[in-house]
Amino acid sequence: MDFTENEFFRKLAKSWAKFFSIPLENFLDPEISIIEEPDLKKTNAFNFWTFDKKRIIQVAPGFYKKILKMNDNDPLEQSISMEDFISKMESEGFQKDDLIYIYHLKPGELKRKPLFDEYTFRFLKLKDQFILKRLQFACSKFEVKNSWVKITHPEVLGCFHGKKLVAVSSMVNFGDAKDIGVLTHPKFRRKGLGRLLISELCKKALRKNELLLYRCHDGNLGSISVARSLGFTKFFEEVTFSARTEK
Repeated sequence: MDFTENEFFRKLAKSWAKFFSIPLENFLDPEISIIEEPDLKKTNAFNFWTFDKKRIIQVAPGFYKKILKMNDNDPLEQSISMEDFISKMESEGFQKDDLIYIYHLKPGELKRKPLFDEYTFRFLKLKDQFILKRLQFACSKFEVKNSWVKITHPEVLGCFHGKKLVAVSSMVNFGDAKDIGVLTHPKFRRKGLGRLLISELCKKALRKNELLLYRCHDGNLGSISVARSLGFTKFFEEVTFSARTEK
C-alpha cells in the first residue's frame, strides 16, 4: 500500500536532510544554508539548490570562505530565484556549468505504460556489459554520461529488438531514494521505450514504498517529457558553478 502524501513529504524531507548532512529542522527552515562539502574538493565548484522556499549552497572547501564573505557583504535574498542567483554568480566571476532538474514520484501518480509485443525485456547482469557498451557507442558521450546508467547498478532492465539491446534503464541508491537512469538507441527513440522501462522499475520499487528520484538536464526536453508523462513532479533545481577560466 502506498504511504500517504504527508508521509511521503516527511520521508522526502528526511532523505534530503540526510543527503545534505544537516538536521531535518534546518532543511525545513527557509533560511539559506551554506554547507562546506568535502566531496567537491577536487572540482573547485559549488552547487546551488532550490526546493520550494529552501535554498542550499554546497561549497568546495576552496570557495567556502569566499562565498561566506560574499554573502556577508551582500546577503542573498532568502527566496532568491534560480535565475537571479545565476546572474549574481556570473557577475562575481563564476561560470554556470550544469542546471539539473530533480523529480520525485508522489504516491499514486505513476502513469503505467503497457509492454510492446515486438520487444522483449529482461534484467541485465555483469556478463551483459558488452551489449550495453554497444548501445552506449551508438549514443553521444554527453548522453551516456547523463543517462546515469551503469551495468554495476543493482537493477538494470534492458529492452531488446530481436537480439539487439535498444534501450536500458537502471535504478541505484541515491541517499534514501532510488535514482532512475535511462538510455535509448538513437534509432529507437520516440517510441516510448524509455518510459516503459522506467514504468516497470517504478512499479517494482513502489511495492516496497521506495522513494523514487529522476534527474535530467534543463535542456534535455526528451528526458523532461519522459518524467512528466510518467507522473513525476519537479521538486528541486540544482545548478553547478565553477571558477571562470580565462582563455
